[in-house]
Amino acid sequence: MNSPAFLFYSKDWIADTADWDPESKGVYIDLLSHQHVNGSLPSDERKLARVARLSLDEFSRIWETIKYKFIIEGDHVVNHRLNQVIEENQQKALKNKINGCFAAKVKMLDLPFKRLNDLKKMFDYQIFESVSDEKIKDEVYRWVDQMVNQVDNQVDNQTDNNNADVNANANEDVNKNHSSKKFTPPTIDEFTEYFKANGYSPELAGRAFKGYEVAQWHDSEGKQIKNWKQKCQHVWFRPENKSNGSQSKQPDLFKQPKPLPAI
Repeated sequence: MNSPAFLFYSKDWIADTADWDPESKGVYIDLLSHQHVNGSLPSDERKLARVARLSLDEFSRIWETIKYKFIIEGDHVVNHRLNQVIEENQQKALKNKINGCFAAKVKMLDLPFKRLNDLKKMFDYQIFESVSDEKIKDEVYRWVDQMVNQVDNQVDNQTDNNNADVNANANEDVNKNHSSKKFTPPTIDEFTEYFKANGYSPELAGRAFKGYEVAQWHDSEGKQIKNWKQKCQHVWFRPENKSNGSQSKQPDLFKQPKPLPAI
């Protein structure tokens, strides 16, 4: 549907019709008006004369002056410049309507500035140019809702991913801490040298090492040994174990029960 008016470029009008007589100018503007309303004009001069409300002789004289402004297309004549102006006006009106629907919808949503700015960058009125006039509003509103939901889902997914990354990193740190605190048993040489450095015999070191090794480095209460040097200080490094060299007294941890007397 054409708009009820078309743009009139006064400067072009004056320049293009400067050497025309008033009658020619009047007939020309009448024909343009009829083309705007009806889309085209008949190519038959008799019909054109009736449109201009002139006799055939009067119209034929004027037509000789103005007919170069029109192009014959089959049984019709058209002014291409007018068609171009009408099409531009229609495109502009359509664009304004689509953008107006978009602006009304986002205003109702009351989005944060950044979300609104992102949505504006995504919006392209040309997507809706082929939509029928009565459906433009519904289609624009539906598109906005879809885009907002899509962005919300992306934000939720990103948040979940970020939380998963944080949890994974936290678990990794915990595992590293546990790994760094994991007990590593000493070698027999390390164990013996530590005993000797503290004044205790290699024999005592050998008995202690064998006992802990059999118990898989757990103490008499079944607890995992975390610091073997500290454990030796508390259990083995006693004054009585320094006496008699290799005959040092064994602590209660590995003391064998006394044999029962023979009957």
